Amino acid sequence: MKSFAFDSLQSFIFFRLSGNVHEVYTGVTIIDNNQQCEQFVERTTVKFCQIPANVIEEYIASGEPFDRAGSYSIQGCGGMFVEKIDGCYYNVVGLPINRLVKALWKRIGLK
Repeated sequence: MKSFAFDSLQSFIFFRLSGNVHEVYTGVTIIDNNQQCEQFVERTTVKFCQIPANVIEEYIASGEPFDRAGSYSIQGCGGMFVEKIDGCYYNVVGLPINRLVKALWKRIGLK
């Protein structure tokens, strides 16, 4: 376990996220064999609950935030802080899979 003082960046991020809304963006580019390109950006809005300082300390001490974009894992313990989500859950996880699949289907002629 790492000490709270050592993890100042993660603590800063969590104190900023606590009780606030943030946006998650993912950019996707699809290039086919003919070099035809399609791009899109998916945006998801996430609202965090107000998180007590000692809970932030314990979450950081768990080590979960250290290999995560944004310092939390919505599909892990970090999901307990999410009060509301507007948009694609999988975008927050890392890839807007539904929109990607629809774009791929379109590329091969499926409706």
